[in-house]
Amino acid sequence: MATAEERYEELEDSYLPEGLDGESVIHVYIAAIDFQLRFVTMCAAAKIRELDPDHVRLHRSPGFGTFLAYLSTALAFLRGTVQASADPVEELIEAVRMEIDQASGKDPQFGTLKKLRDHLFHGNPLPTGVARHTTTERVRRTMQNLSSLIRGYLAGAELDTVADESGMFQLELRWPGRRLGTWPFICLDEAGRMCVLTSFTGTAPAYLRADHSEVRVETSGDDLMIALNRSLRAQNEDRTFRGFVDDLRADLDGFRDLDHALHPYDEDAEVTVYWHQALSTGAEPRTDRFRIGDSDQRLWRDDQTNAWLPYRDFLRRLANWQVVASRVRQHLVAVEQELVAGERKALGWTKATDDLVTPRVKVASMQDAETAGSVVYMDFTSLQDEIDERLRMRSTQTRVYFVRGEAGIGKTRALVTAALDRARAIENEDESIPSDQRLPLFYFVRSTGETSGSLDNAIAAASAATRNLELETVRTLCRNGLIALFIDGFDELLGGVGYENALGSLKPWIDAMGGRGVIVVSARSSYYLNQYRTSLIREQLRQQVLVQHRVASLQPWRETDLDGFLRKHGIDPVTLDGLEYEDKQLLGLPFFARVYVEAVSAGRVGVATLPDIVLEQYLQRESMKLLMGRGQEKPLLSPAELRRTFESLAALMAEQGARAVELDDLELAVQDALSEDDLQVRPGLRQRLSVLCGLAVDEGSSAKRLFAFQHELFYDLFLADAILSELRRDQLDIVVSMLVKTQLRVATAARVVRSEPRAVEDLLRMSSTRADDLAAGRHEAYRANLGSLWALIARHTKTLFDVELEGLTFAELDLTGVEVANVTFRECTFGRLELPAERAKNLRFERGTIDALWLPAESQHLPGIDRFEDTEVSQLVASGSLFERPQEIQRTLQKLGLPVPTVPDAGHNKEFVDAVQALLNNFRQRPDSVVVYQRDLMPADDNSRWQLAFGSEVWTTFIKFLRDSHSAKLVPMSAGGAAVQRVRVQSIEQLCRPGTGDNPGVVDFWARVASCGVKPS
Repeated sequence: MATAEERYEELEDSYLPEGLDGESVIHVYIAAIDFQLRFVTMCAAAKIRELDPDHVRLHRSPGFGTFLAYLSTALAFLRGTVQASADPVEELIEAVRMEIDQASGKDPQFGTLKKLRDHLFHGNPLPTGVARHTTTERVRRTMQNLSSLIRGYLAGAELDTVADESGMFQLELRWPGRRLGTWPFICLDEAGRMCVLTSFTGTAPAYLRADHSEVRVETSGDDLMIALNRSLRAQNEDRTFRGFVDDLRADLDGFRDLDHALHPYDEDAEVTVYWHQALSTGAEPRTDRFRIGDSDQRLWRDDQTNAWLPYRDFLRRLANWQVVASRVRQHLVAVEQELVAGERKALGWTKATDDLVTPRVKVASMQDAETAGSVVYMDFTSLQDEIDERLRMRSTQTRVYFVRGEAGIGKTRALVTAALDRARAIENEDESIPSDQRLPLFYFVRSTGETSGSLDNAIAAASAATRNLELETVRTLCRNGLIALFIDGFDELLGGVGYENALGSLKPWIDAMGGRGVIVVSARSSYYLNQYRTSLIREQLRQQVLVQHRVASLQPWRETDLDGFLRKHGIDPVTLDGLEYEDKQLLGLPFFARVYVEAVSAGRVGVATLPDIVLEQYLQRESMKLLMGRGQEKPLLSPAELRRTFESLAALMAEQGARAVELDDLELAVQDALSEDDLQVRPGLRQRLSVLCGLAVDEGSSAKRLFAFQHELFYDLFLADAILSELRRDQLDIVVSMLVKTQLRVATAARVVRSEPRAVEDLLRMSSTRADDLAAGRHEAYRANLGSLWALIARHTKTLFDVELEGLTFAELDLTGVEVANVTFRECTFGRLELPAERAKNLRFERGTIDALWLPAESQHLPGIDRFEDTEVSQLVASGSLFERPQEIQRTLQKLGLPVPTVPDAGHNKEFVDAVQALLNNFRQRPDSVVVYQRDLMPADDNSRWQLAFGSEVWTTFIKFLRDSHSAKLVPMSAGGAAVQRVRVQSIEQLCRPGTGDNPGVVDFWARVASCGVKPS
C-alpha cells in the first residue's frame, strides 16, 4: 500500500502540471499554497478533535484567510493543552506560519500572500518586468518550502483505513509510536486516493481529490454527517443561505439551456446567478439576484421594478404560470372526455356524468389508517385545502398522500376533477393576489397501464401533453410548493412490479423533494399500501428518507347521498327494498350506483345481480366489435367465449402482476377459451382481435400491442370468475396457487364468497398450505388472502366454528353478530378486530398482534374468550374511549373479563418502562421519519401525537437515552428555520426485546431506563 507521503504528493501534484514555466504560473502556485494551507488546517482540526471534539469549530467553507486565522487559533489551543512535549502537528503549524510570515514582502500593494491572492483571484493584473519576476519567485519559494514541511511531517507515516457507510474510508496516519486519526477531515476513496474536505454548506460535504475527471466529490453517511456537524461551526444564518444557493442550482437546472453552465456568485448575503434560460427560440442569457429576507423568506430581485419579490413569483414567471395552467386545463379536459367516452363505449352509459356526489374521505396517518388514532373525516375540497396549506410550508418532510378505496369508488374521477378545477382557477387568477395566497397547481399523471419503465417516464409523458413543461421543470415546481403531483393508479405502475419493492419508483422523487412538497398517489390495493409501508420501514433503517404519510380513504356514499342521486334520475329510493343485501352494499360505490340507474332505465333490475348485469353488458358490447361486416350477424366470439377469454386474461395478469398483456397473450387466451390450437378455425378472428376494448395499438410496425380492461372492476370480477371456475371444477390446487401468487382485492374476494360460500369454506378448511412454507415474497399475499376470505365467510354465514387459524393477516375482522365456537387465532395479525362475537364459546387468541381492538360503547363484559395470551394490542376503543397506553389497555381488558396475564410490578418506574416500550414499538411500526429540534429534542413535525402521548419529559428523556447510549443517531438535516435532526434508531428489534442480546448500546439504554425516575404525565 502507498505511504501517506506518496498519497499526499499525488494530490499536490494535481495542482502543478508538468511543463510549468515562466511568470504566468503564479496563479497555479497560489492555488497550490491554498491547498497546502487547507491540508495543514485539516491536520490541525484532526489533532484538536482527538483532544477535545467539541473544540474544533472549523468553518464550513474555509478559504485562504480562514486557514491562516484557524492555524493561529489551533496553535494557541495546542500550546495550552497538557502534553509531555510539543506534538508534531503543533510543530508543523508553527513552521508553516513562519514560512507564510517570511513570504510577506515590503510592497504595500502585495504585502501579504492573502493580499496577493485576493488581487489575482478578482481578475486584477500584475506589474511587469522585475517586480513581476520578484513576486513570482517569492510565491514559488513559499510553495516549495511548504511542500517540504508537509512531506517532512508525513515522512514514515503509513495509512490505516476503516470502511465507512459514506463510501469513503476512515483514515489514520500511523508512525512508530504515534498516530493521528484524520477522519472526517481527510479520508481515502475506494481507489486509495487522499480526499481533503473543502466545504460542507449544503446537504452533503465535498472533498478534493486527484482524478482524471471528478476532482470534487460529494458524499454522505450518518456517521460522517454527525462527526462533521459536531466539528464545524454551527452558523444558522450561513447554513440557511448556503442551502438556498444549493437549491438555486438544483431549481435552475430545470430551466437552463444544457449547453450553458450555471455561474452563481455570492457576496454580502446576496447571490447573483449568470445563466441561460432554455426557450423555444434558443438560449436567453439572464442575470438574476437572490437573497434571504425576514423569517428566512427567499427573495428575487425584479430588475423592472427594483423590488424584492417572493422566490415563488420568480419561478412562476420562468414557467409562464398561467399559460402552464391553460395547457394543463386543456390536457385534463381531454382526459375527462376520454373517461366519459370510455364509459359510453364500453358500458353503454347514457346518463349525465356531472351529477356525482362530492366524495368524502377519511384522513389519517399511515399507521392510524385502520385505527382510531388521529382520524379526520372531510370532503374532498377540505383535503385540497389541507394540501394547499402543506405546500405553503417549508417543512422538513415531504408529505405523501395515499388516496385509496375500492374499485369503482371514484378515485380517478376525484383526482381529475380536483386537478381540472384547480387549473381553471389558476388560469383566471388575479396576479395581484399576494404570492403566499396564490393557488398551487395539481399536476395529474396517469400511471395506469404505463409500461415505459418508470414514474419519470409517466410524468414526462404528461409533461409532453402540456407542451411547455419538462420533467426537471416539474420537479423544481414540486419542490418549491407550486405543484402537487397527482399520480393515478400508482400500484399499477410498471405492471405491479412495485409489489416486490413497493417504495420503488417513488423514492427518487421523495429524495428530489429534499423534505418539501406534496405527492398524491391513488392506490387501489390495501395490500400494496402495506407493502409500501413495509419497504419504507426497511428503507428508514438504511437511509435518510424524509417523508411523512397521510392516507385518504374515499368513503362509500351515505344513504342520503344515494337517495339524492337516485331522485335526480327520477328513481324512488323505495325501489332498493327489492335488492339483495350485497347489491345494496354495492350501491355505496358510484360505479354501481350508475349501473343501477342504467339498469332501471333498461328494465333489468331483479334479473341478475349488479356485478352480473355490468359484466353481461360489457361482454355483449365487446362481442359485437368482432363482427366482420358484409351482413354478418353472429360475432366471431360469443359472449360466453369472450367471458372465458377474459377470465384467462385476468388470471394471467394476476400471475404476472400486470394490468396489461400483449396481443400474443390475448390470442392464446382465445385459443384456450375455444379449446383450439389455431385461430384459423374462425376465419378473420385473428385480424379482428385488435379492436377489442382496452387494446392500445401504437402507430408503427414495431410498436407493441397491449390489451387492458376498460375499468379496474372488470379485472376484479373476471379474476373472481376465473377462481370460481376452477373451484367448481374441484381444481383446488390451482385455486391455492392463485391465492399464493396475487393478493385479492375486495371486489374479487366478495364475489367469490357471495357465489360459493360453502365451497370456499371447505377449501379454507382443507388447505394445509402454511405461509411459512412458501417462497419469499409469496407468504404475505397468501396470509392476507386467507384472512380476507375467512372474514367474508364469517360475515356471510354469521358463523365460525371448529377451526384453528394460524399465521393469517386480517385487514379487518368483524365478529359482532357472528356465532363463534371452538376457534383459535394463533400468530395472527389484525388491522382492526371488532368484538364481541355472538354466543362465543372457546374463542382463543395466542401470540398475535392487534392494531386496533374495537368494542361497542355498551360493552361491559366479553364472554366466551378463554385465552388471550401474548397478544399485543396497540389501540383499544371501548366504552366510547380510546386507550393507547399499555397499562390502560391491560386494565380495561381485565375489567372486561379477558384472561390477560397479570404482569408483575417491575419497580418504582414501571410506568416509564412501559412508556419507553410503547415508544419503541411505534418506532418499529411507523414508516414516517422522526424529526426533532436540535435545541430541545422536541418533535419538529405536525404528526407528533404518538410522540407526546406520555408527556414531553418522557419523550425528551427517551431521545436522550437513545442518543447517549449510541442506540440512535441524531442526524442533522438541511431545512429552513430552527436546526432539526432526524432520529435514526439502531437495532430496533433488539431494543424492543431487552435482555435477549449482548448489544452494548441496547444494554446501556435499558440500564438508563431502569434507573430513571421520570413519570409519564
